Amino acid sequence: MSMIHRQEKAQIGNESGADYFISLHRNAAPYPNKYNGVETLVYNTSGIAYEMAENVDAELAKIGFENLGVEERKNLACSAPDNDAGNSDRDWIY
Repeated sequence: MSMIHRQEKAQIGNESGADYFISLHRNAAPYPNKYNGVETLVYNTSGIAYEMAENVDAELAKIGFENLGVEERKNLACSAPDNDAGNSDRDWIY
């Protein structure tokens, strides 16, 4: 399986015309139970993207993942300059 670089994922999201871009990532480590939580990264902690991120975390917590919360991260690869992730029409959850 080949990996798609995060910049390429962002480009695909930007070119698709979608209102939301959600990228799920699961950490792994050679040590058992080292990473077992879910943390959602968003460009902005206001609006529908934040609510969606909270809902994703809550649902994954129901099946056993520790809910590590939602974190605002302004430097996400998904925030392309021509499709500002902070505007009201488009938002990103990573």
